[in-house]
Amino acid sequence: QEVYFSLAKTKSLRGDYAGAVVVAKKALDLNQKVADAHFYYGLLLSANKDLELGYIELKRAMELGKRWKNFYEPRVVGDFFADAGHVEDAIDLYKVALAMNSDAGEILSYPLSAAEARLNSGIVFLDTRPSTGRKYLDDAISFFKIVLVVDPDNLIAQVEIGASYYFLGNKTMARE
Repeated sequence: QEVYFSLAKTKSLRGDYAGAVVVAKKALDLNQKVADAHFYYGLLLSANKDLELGYIELKRAMELGKRWKNFYEPRVVGDFFADAGHVEDAIDLYKVALAMNSDAGEILSYPLSAAEARLNSGIVFLDTRPSTGRKYLDDAISFFKIVLVVDPDNLIAQVEIGASYYFLGNKTMARE
């Protein structure tokens, strides 16, 4: 399995995620009970935008007892879970990462930047493609909520979730 992991890593570093996924799957097929095999396969699937299968594999790795080597691992998996729409699981992983490293800014950099990008896109699209704009704003709110559950004192998220609600026309939630 280690040889396959190394080959998959090399392919992913070269930007060949599809090839890396194939190789990682071969490693996983050698032994389905190895948590790291599911972990690496899930990471590569997620990086290759197969978010739902990536989620399944990463969850399986955790069920098999995946041990985090550093705070980056649960943070990155949390990022992928958030992208896949598994908000509660993402929040749990951000909390694990925060317990390993108390720098909330470092842990929450992805969901905060993802929320800000979606807020900006939502504002841009509201006039020309309202349904697309509303979808972006709804997504922004979801990401801001993740940040606020993990770090309730995050002033940026507090202000910008209000702006998101305002642009959606929900003045009551914007004030809260």
